[in-house]
Formats: sequence, C-alpha cells, structure tokens
Amino acid sequence: GFHSFVSFRAKFPGMSYPKIKTQVEARLYDGCSAVGWALAPVVYPSHQGESVYMIADGLPGVQIYYMGDTKYGVKSGQSAAFCNHWYRVRVSVRELGTGVWGETQMWVRTYDTKTIAP
Repeated sequence: GFHSFVSFRAKFPGMSYPKIKTQVEARLYDGCSAVGWALAPVVYPSHQGESVYMIADGLPGVQIYYMGDTKYGVKSGQSAAFCNHWYRVRVSVRELGTGVWGETQMWVRTYDTKTIAP
C-alpha cells in the first residue's frame, strides 16, 4: 500500500509522568478533501521533560493510510496520483487519564524516493 508516517511532540501542561497513555488520530487533507487517515488507539509517548512528550519518536511512527476506492486504501501502483503534492496533516491527541484533547496541523510534501538521486 501507500502511506506516510508522522512523529511529533506534544505539551501537556502540568504533566510530568514518565509515561502517559494517549490516543492519536491523524487526517491528511488535499484542499478541503480528506485523502488519508490514521487511528493509533493507544500510544505511550516518551517523556522529554517540562510537560513535553514525544509521540512516536521511533520508527515507524503513526502510520497514515491514503484513502482509495477500497477499504484497504491506495495500492502502491496508484501512488503516483499522490506524489509531489503538499498536504495538510491534522493531528489530534487525547491524554486518556484526563480525557483532554489537543490538536495541531502541519504541511507536508510527498515525493517518490525511487526517483531521488542519492
């Protein structure tokens, strides 16, 4: 299939536990249309100090699947339609102990690693 991985830092004011339990949802937008999604039901971010936690600091991270015509998503043969585009990634994180949600967004650009010169 065709997918992207995201990793990010989140700040939970007042939290200083070595481990917290979070739920992560990510959506990928092309303009106003959602073209990808991810749901990582339970993620244990690593504590970075000062109420900061790193979500998916190791590979592979939170995996975003590109939506296709089937329930299994876009196959790699269809990936050319998603290459060399700028997408908006919207990530929501919920700290399960308090139920508090946080959200951020970022821009990402896709490219084909097979065509990049070393």
